[in-house]
Amino acid sequence: MLSNLLTSRDLVTGLPDREYVERYLKAEPRSDVAVLYIRIELLRELEHEIGRFATDEALSDFAERVKARIRAGDMFARLETNSFSIIVERMTDAGLRSLTDRVRSIRTVSTLTHREIRMHTVVWDELRKPTSDVRRG
Repeated sequence: MLSNLLTSRDLVTGLPDREYVERYLKAEPRSDVAVLYIRIELLRELEHEIGRFATDEALSDFAERVKARIRAGDMFARLETNSFSIIVERMTDAGLRSLTDRVRSIRTVSTLTHREIRMHTVVWDELRKPTSDVRRG
């Protein structure tokens, strides 16, 4: 299914990009798919504080940590500079809430600055409204 599409990748994280996600959603229309949107807040401020290379490293680490928290068949993609999506199939509401909590709890480590970085995230459901049980992290 995913391997049938040409892959477009984000250069910093190696994740599929917006173009890939749009092609995937058009090619594989399903009623049991949920899309979670993740926005990292204060990314520009973080870049000013620790520099671009350390910020890119933190974003790459964030991506790896999110990938470790999703199921094998789910898709994690970078849509824009500070926004990502997770596309999941056949997941209960409780499962989505659990996934949301796992994403919000992620902290990354920058080896360039030798410090732990808390990614301030906001997570939306497919309607791009903050989900009722998800708070800013």
